[in-house]
Amino acid sequence: FFFKQKTAYEIYQCDWSSDVCSSDLHDHFISGHGSTAISQGLGVVSAGDILGAKRKVVAIVGDASLVGGMAFEALNYLGHIQKDLLIVLNDNEWAISKTIGAISRYLNRIITNPLYNKVNNEFKNFILKLPKGEFALKAMKKFEESLKNLITPGIIFEEMGINYIGPIDGHSIEELIATFKNIKEYSKPVIVHVLTKKGKGYSFSEKSPDLFHSAPPFYTDSGSFKKTGRKTYTDIFSQTIVDLGMTDSKVVVVTAAMPHGTGLQEFKSRFPERFFDMGIAEADMMGTAAGLAASGKIAFASTFAIFATGRAWEQIRNSICYTNLNVKIAASHAGIAVGPDGSSHQAVEDIAIMRVIPNMKVVVPADAVETEKAVEVLVETPGPAYLRLGRSGVP
Repeated sequence: FFFKQKTAYEIYQCDWSSDVCSSDLHDHFISGHGSTAISQGLGVVSAGDILGAKRKVVAIVGDASLVGGMAFEALNYLGHIQKDLLIVLNDNEWAISKTIGAISRYLNRIITNPLYNKVNNEFKNFILKLPKGEFALKAMKKFEESLKNLITPGIIFEEMGINYIGPIDGHSIEELIATFKNIKEYSKPVIVHVLTKKGKGYSFSEKSPDLFHSAPPFYTDSGSFKKTGRKTYTDIFSQTIVDLGMTDSKVVVVTAAMPHGTGLQEFKSRFPERFFDMGIAEADMMGTAAGLAASGKIAFASTFAIFATGRAWEQIRNSICYTNLNVKIAASHAGIAVGPDGSSHQAVEDIAIMRVIPNMKVVVPADAVETEKAVEVLVETPGPAYLRLGRSGVP
């Protein structure tokens, strides 16, 4: 039952000359992680071009996912080839945890500077009312670009050749429909920036969107989670790494938008100067951990097992293990029992992947005591290590 999704061949059975496709085609991919949609959309629209079919392809990406390298690689190529791809940027200021980084600040400047859209629209309406207004509007394109750069400096999407529209209210169905109707006939890449509130519609998830991102069973009237009676591997790791941080100043922690999911919130609050959250950027996380270790620190790089093995393996192999650096990869949510995160988050191949890398030690604790002792021993043991932690409650 782990692999019941359709194969790529089965998914793409569609009459491209028809206006009707199977409902399966409304959502091609279940990638299980961010930063992938623009690249995948590029592939779908390029396939349509080869087949001579005109299709409107939409890639939906979150503001936190936009910081990932794969997203920027795709934007770079999209701006170059100018394919007809609509990107919906869903901006709710959250990944699993609060979105961080320069890109988040940049998007926030756009949100808090609605002056550009107001002035731009009024300017266009004024010009179009003049004799030969459409001709004048084309001739004054340079003025529009100058105005845009003046009011919202460095419009990154426009500079990459991708038309930017927004921001608009992502909870207003009427505004969304009107916007998409207006741009339906665009034949060039366009990004629509929509603003939403994570957890909207349920007061408890609105107050704590990180806790409800992938919620265990809870009581709907109070928003409180049902107690399992057992601590998890993550709970044990969290307490142990805090204790070690209190006694050893060389211990530092790096994560990729997962301080809550990997149990690092307490370490973050106790030792903020030794805590680094890179956003959804696992390759960057491992590279930074390597740099910290090369400078004498004991670096714990913590993320889900599937992301450590899938999205950062090259950096683990070349940047960490090749030079035998003192980086400990604390991987949570390993194995099959990942709950509502689903099959895309199951890491069943991670032991095999890590065992083939020279210098890497693989440690798989079986209970709470072994988890605590494993972390303590790894701090004292030089070189790379992979600490494999499940999600479930632990004896």
